[in-house]
Amino acid sequence: MDVELPDGTVVQGVPENITRPQLAMRLSANGMKVPAEWMRPDKPEADAASGAVQAGLSMLSSATTGLLGRAGGTIGGIAGSIASGKFGTQEGAQLAGDIANETARKFTYQPESEAGKSALESIGRLFEASKLGGLGPAETFALGGIAPAARPAVPQVRAAVTRALAKDIPDEAMGVVSGVPANTRFGTVGGAGVAEDTLRRTQAASLPVPVKLTKGQATRDFADQQFERETAKNPTVGEPLRQRFAEQNQQILQNFDAWLDKTGAEAGSLRATGEAVSKAVVEKSNKAKSEIRAAYKRAAETGAMSEEIDLAPLRTYLEEHKPEAINATVLATAEAKLDQLSGGRPTMPIGALEEVRKAVGKVSGKDATNATFGAEVKNVIDGLTDGKGGEAYKQARAMRFRYGEEFERQGVVDKLLSKKPGTNDRAVAFEDVFDHSILKGSLDDVRAMRKTLQTAGPEGQQAWRELQGATIKHLKDEITKSVAPDINGNQVVSPARLNALVTALDKDGKLDFIFGKQGAQQIRDVNGIAKDVFTSPPGSVNHSNTTSVLVMMLDKLAGKTTGIPGLGWATGAAAKEVQNAGLRKRVRESLAEPPP
Repeated sequence: MDVELPDGTVVQGVPENITRPQLAMRLSANGMKVPAEWMRPDKPEADAASGAVQAGLSMLSSATTGLLGRAGGTIGGIAGSIASGKFGTQEGAQLAGDIANETARKFTYQPESEAGKSALESIGRLFEASKLGGLGPAETFALGGIAPAARPAVPQVRAAVTRALAKDIPDEAMGVVSGVPANTRFGTVGGAGVAEDTLRRTQAASLPVPVKLTKGQATRDFADQQFERETAKNPTVGEPLRQRFAEQNQQILQNFDAWLDKTGAEAGSLRATGEAVSKAVVEKSNKAKSEIRAAYKRAAETGAMSEEIDLAPLRTYLEEHKPEAINATVLATAEAKLDQLSGGRPTMPIGALEEVRKAVGKVSGKDATNATFGAEVKNVIDGLTDGKGGEAYKQARAMRFRYGEEFERQGVVDKLLSKKPGTNDRAVAFEDVFDHSILKGSLDDVRAMRKTLQTAGPEGQQAWRELQGATIKHLKDEITKSVAPDINGNQVVSPARLNALVTALDKDGKLDFIFGKQGAQQIRDVNGIAKDVFTSPPGSVNHSNTTSVLVMMLDKLAGKTTGIPGLGWATGAAAKEVQNAGLRKRVRESLAEPPP
């Protein structure tokens, strides 16, 4: 059916049997606004929730205080049969059983409301119809006359203790609707509901190395995740879950290995990556410079650089900045070279003025002050020669301009060609080239670097692949810095660190630019899957292990309540068998495995 909200939004595909509070909780969980009064539960639903709680209390008490009462009642019954002289007879056994049953009943909580009684009866019918309801003679004697709903006492107590410690809420009170997936987004006008667990499973299965999610990881359901994480602590029954978790960790790491292979990167270290990138940039720069020199030579030979240029604007600039020449030696160098080549004349040929420009360029890179004033002097000279000379000179000048745009005015590239001021040391160490080019660079920097490398021939194209591979390797190294390996010896993935790294690369578009749309989306998918695999809703995991301790106590409870030979053993064995059978079944469901 369709339901219209107060703001006019129409929700389609809503089941007929869903109540208004249930629908309100579903819509609210998916970010939709609903009236506050819709959240108030109707009385039948409140009764159902209350009934479920009462049934749980009954099962809990039957396995704890009721079990203790039964132990005491059994002892009293045996003593009574001995006193009456009927010990060892069928009649004596019946007498002992009646006394034990009555004592256990007194110590077992009984539901007060009709909803509670109905819930307990329903649970009893469920377990009677299941394989867990048919216990053998020894188990029947051990569990005695406990109500049918409480026969599988220990596993139910485990669930009750776990839910109580986590402050879980019964499914009825959470608005779980029969026939509607717990993780369903109701579509608005014209939209169909999409199950989130299906989306998660599809994403995980479509990776280069598929990751098989558990039921709880796919649904993100609180109770399912709570069961899986707590049961995984069980030394025997939890082994398949622990193995699945370790396999998922390995599969996530293998995806990074697959992406690394796909890039075609061959460098085995950051230094090797830096050497490959720097070599490609330097060789392309040197080749461009050689071509520019040849072009200027042709221009000079054809007389295209003989036109006289008025030097007044350049002399004016140098005169105005004489005070700065004390610290900026490039200004003094420019004036000296100008005087040398002009001979004091007001004009000079283009070719001679280009020599002044070269001298300025050699001195400009020593420090920031010289670089600043050197750039200004070259701009003045370029302005004077713009549009002057013959066609050959104009071509050579255009080549020089393009070189400056690619190698000098792109800081990320220029720095790879530069030395530290006053030294022969590289401005960027080989080990830091990846960090300089990708991690610390902006999207514009990464774009400039890729353009330079991909137009630098085969070596440049391989250098870009090295940067892609270094990015993948950086992600994998950073998320596996934990010193604690899993049961298979693999370093455990940190979902928080992975999310921070992917977010940083993704915020300005670098992730898409480096790996393309499809590759970037796969990395985002793994980031989301890592959250599903390694994180749980708050409260679903008991990090203090209180639940495990209580469960262990309950496991041992039956065997320690009496000193009668055979009775404690039978009770403990029966409870343990029921518990493990139920757990194994749920584990198989969580892992989507067929029954044995």
